[in-house]
Amino acid sequence: MDKPTEFYLKGYGGVYDLRVFSYEELSALIELDQVTSDQMVQFANDYLNSGSFEEELAEIYDLMGQDHSDIKPKFSNFLSKHGAPKYTKITAADFLLRKILEMIISREIDPEVGIDYIQYELYYPILEKVQSVEQLKINNYELETLFAWSHEISDCCNGLPTICYTHLSKSKTKQQIIEHIIKIVAQWLENNPSNNASI
Repeated sequence: MDKPTEFYLKGYGGVYDLRVFSYEELSALIELDQVTSDQMVQFANDYLNSGSFEEELAEIYDLMGQDHSDIKPKFSNFLSKHGAPKYTKITAADFLLRKILEMIISREIDPEVGIDYIQYELYYPILEKVQSVEQLKINNYELETLFAWSHEISDCCNGLPTICYTHLSKSKTKQQIIEHIIKIVAQWLENNPSNNASI
């Protein structure tokens, strides 16, 4: 099986329309405890039903209903066997941040969906608390500016007044804000190259 089962990430405000397509992404999500035991068992079941057999996944499937602490290490070992890196919480959040920003640029996800996930599941719980921002090359001000623009989309969609593009219709205002967000994201990625250093 080339790609893992699709996972819908759950978090602030419900379920984010973000899907996982690689072992690398799964490894980062597991480090952040954003994949449930049931999802891991379902993954193992889907893989085994595809006609492939791997001992670690058979063992995971046999642990159905068991504690997360029993399943997570076996699932992490399976991902490592397939070349997925082992992350710290910081490097996992940093990797997912960049992945989601890339998805915003490629229009794979709506900007407000991706930014909400970054803000409430990566930034506030983890990245905002990083002391050595220079080591990770994370500019908090740029990210918080992105959050503010995303809130403008929400205001526009909810019929509330916006602080920008007030001369345009609501639909055109939203489109202009999205285009502006994409420019900010592209600039952020250009100015903040990936850094895999652990803290």
